[in-house]
Amino acid sequence: MVSSTSLRLSTVVPATRIGDENRVHEVTNIDLAMKLHYIKGVYFFKNEAVEGLTIYDLKKPMFQLLQLYFTASGRIRRSETGMPFIKCNDSGVRIVEAHYEETVDEWSARAMDDSSLFDGLAYNQALGPDLGYSPLVFLHSLGLKCGGMAVGLSWANVLRDAFSASAFMNMWGKIIAGQVPWKLLHVPLPGKPESPSLSSVPETPFSVKRVDPVGDFWVTQGWATFMAGGEFGTKNVHKGEFGVLSNDIVWSTVAADFLVAEAEVSDLVELIVKKGAEENGAIEETARREEGGSNSDFIAYGAKLTFVNLEEAEIYGLELKGQKPVYASYGISGVGDEGLVLVLPASTNNVGRLVSVVLPEDQLAQLKSELQRNWSIA
Repeated sequence: MVSSTSLRLSTVVPATRIGDENRVHEVTNIDLAMKLHYIKGVYFFKNEAVEGLTIYDLKKPMFQLLQLYFTASGRIRRSETGMPFIKCNDSGVRIVEAHYEETVDEWSARAMDDSSLFDGLAYNQALGPDLGYSPLVFLHSLGLKCGGMAVGLSWANVLRDAFSASAFMNMWGKIIAGQVPWKLLHVPLPGKPESPSLSSVPETPFSVKRVDPVGDFWVTQGWATFMAGGEFGTKNVHKGEFGVLSNDIVWSTVAADFLVAEAEVSDLVELIVKKGAEENGAIEETARREEGGSNSDFIAYGAKLTFVNLEEAEIYGLELKGQKPVYASYGISGVGDEGLVLVLPASTNNVGRLVSVVLPEDQLAQLKSELQRNWSIA
């Protein structure tokens, strides 16, 4: 494993200043509802994909990349009323360099049993407590004993969603390859969704869980919650209709009035696909009423059992020297104790799916036992 003495930290900023030094990016209320979550990505490349590449070769294209995604270089500030926003002050993203005494094959073999082993490959630092100095994005470059390399990403969910994080990484690879875009891709964010009337919005939407205010340290710990009776609540999260440059996921909820453990899989699929009720507007309005966390904050992933469909996220789109990663995966931190199920592409040719499950340890052990008994999955 990597030791702290082998870590090297540096910062990369946009190649040129982007516009007015007072330029700001106003985060939406649904962005703020995601602020305690962080997108984590990891990519593994064999030796032939990175042979001859230096850290300078990897960092230099970041200057151009950050001209396209300039909000990623910003820092969180608060207005006079306490509302957070992103000041586009070109403070940059943090680059972390390290070395592991393991090979790509060793990591891959271990991760098949426990993907949480990847947690250390994406730099783990939350925003705050000094928000004005906390990077929104960390990139972790890890040299491996075999000559290969792992690339880790830590991406504040308040900035963008997982689709945007993946697009950011893919564009980085294109610029490394000399495919410089002709124009800026930072398109305007879509308009705010129409908010329902206050009388129609519940105190807390089904999709989120209210937590105590965290102040300027945007991190929380999971805790156990329970549902009484026979209902089973889930949330289904998938890509919305807009582009890849926003928190544009669609949050919908379903509830079953039957015993889920005894239901047919087809019945559960039909429930999720056909019976979902979208809650984006309710989340937006509820977060607005909380005035940027001055009254309370929220967790979204794991507030109820949450299914996140990232099948369309091109996580294998990052290429180095024309080669795709031999393994790529994404996760989300800050998950509540009701759990998270992530569905991801399983290979470079989009054949198969990788399902990643985040649950409390006791529930995870029970799930493994059920999978072994009923599906012969170890």
